[in-house]
Amino acid sequence: MKIRNGFVSNSSSSSFVIVGVDLEQTSENCKSICENHLKNVDLENFTEKTCCGKELKSKFCSECGKKSEDIEGTVNWIRAFNYYKYDLQEIEIHSDEDGIILGKRLGLDLEYDSVDIDELIKTLKDAKKTVEYLNLSGKKKLHCGTSYN
Repeated sequence: MKIRNGFVSNSSSSSFVIVGVDLEQTSENCKSICENHLKNVDLENFTEKTCCGKELKSKFCSECGKKSEDIEGTVNWIRAFNYYKYDLQEIEIHSDEDGIILGKRLGLDLEYDSVDIDELIKTLKDAKKTVEYLNLSGKKKLHCGTSYN
């Protein structure tokens, strides 16, 4: 009979290294990402209309009778971003209970790889340029961790 000692798990995991920014989900950041980095975004489902201080849910305002089509709506950029975030091209997104990191994943496995320092510096500089291109507020950092599938 075989006996296994130690931790046993049926789930798979992988380590990651991302040069990126902790995304503050502000309307401005989400709008910037949607407008600059997503294509074919349909914002109609994320446009909210308000009249007389209430969200408009029908074709007319129940308070003043104004038609819905005469009221300009505002895009809820946070909802739009959360819907489309996995459609981002060339941008890595890591999401967990601590928040969202946007950036560039490095092809490193810190647990098993040994890395040439000069190659690492070049890779980090390239990744930093990609993150700067995102034009998001926040400090650029090296994020390391484990993703569980």
